[in-house]
Amino acid sequence: MNQVFLDYRMGKLQEGEQQQALPNPLSPRHQRELQKAIAAKVYAQVPEAHRSSAFKRIYSHLKDRFEVGTYKDIDDSRYTEALGAVQSFEIEGEWLESKPEMPAATLDDRHLRHLFCLYIHFKRVYDIYDRYSMYEAMSLLGSRAGVEMHDHLRDGVILADALASHLKPHFDLQWMSQPNLRRT
Repeated sequence: MNQVFLDYRMGKLQEGEQQQALPNPLSPRHQRELQKAIAAKVYAQVPEAHRSSAFKRIYSHLKDRFEVGTYKDIDDSRYTEALGAVQSFEIEGEWLESKPEMPAATLDDRHLRHLFCLYIHFKRVYDIYDRYSMYEAMSLLGSRAGVEMHDHLRDGVILADALASHLKPHFDLQWMSQPNLRRT
């Protein structure tokens, strides 16, 4: 009989230890705060037609992450972590409205001529700036504008050259059609 009593007593002690090990579920206040955070995220980022599935997915994410049957069972000591999980959850894919694809830009002959003229003028301005040592002159005068202009002109010429190499066949036609332009 003593053994039965001891087993009974030990069983009760083990059950008591297990109850102490159970997590302390989220307080009602923390539950409401999580609900508000989820709602704010969904209403701000998801179109109305997809909100229901977005809510389900976020709650499912919380349950999976914290290995609980319902988000309310998340240990209250992990509330901040749960809130962070909601805030860092990425809304993507089928919940977002697709953006219409922009058609590829096309350039007609007139646009190509304008681009060619822009290329020529940019190169010429840079050549003038370089030929008359404007960078050095402006630097000696203490002009910050001269240094900044030089940087923008240099970058512009690099981009213009890259564009010209891509559009070389079109630009070569422009050179041939305008014999009064000299190459520099």
